[in-house]
Amino acid sequence: MVLWYFRTPTTKIKVGDNLPDIPAFDRPDIKGKVLLINFWATWCPPCVAEMPSLQRLHQQLNGSDFLLLAVNEDGGDKARQAVGEMADLFGASSLPTTFLVDKEGKIREIFFGAETWDNPEYVAKIRNLQ
Repeated sequence: MVLWYFRTPTTKIKVGDNLPDIPAFDRPDIKGKVLLINFWATWCPPCVAEMPSLQRLHQQLNGSDFLLLAVNEDGGDKARQAVGEMADLFGASSLPTTFLVDKEGKIREIFFGAETWDNPEYVAKIRNLQ
């Protein structure tokens, strides 16, 4: 007999919350932009599957008040520690998990699982926040 246990994906941060207090978010090249923060890993097939659409989204919105932050959970010890601290603050319990953040630093939406990010619906959501 095979028993599967699935839990509902969760996060510490909820829609309407402000971004965690992380010095990286206070940088002038980040502050005041619409952010799409994507937690992913190379060992995660859905994460890898959505990467081409994230790249196309980035190319489509390049030069606007939009910034894609892809937070890779792989890496060396120092990188893993820094990413782990950020992941802990966000509290993403599954990969990929993506946060859409408005210019004021409020979480507007949270997405669990792979998406087709260059879909016109998502592009319009991001443009409406700019």
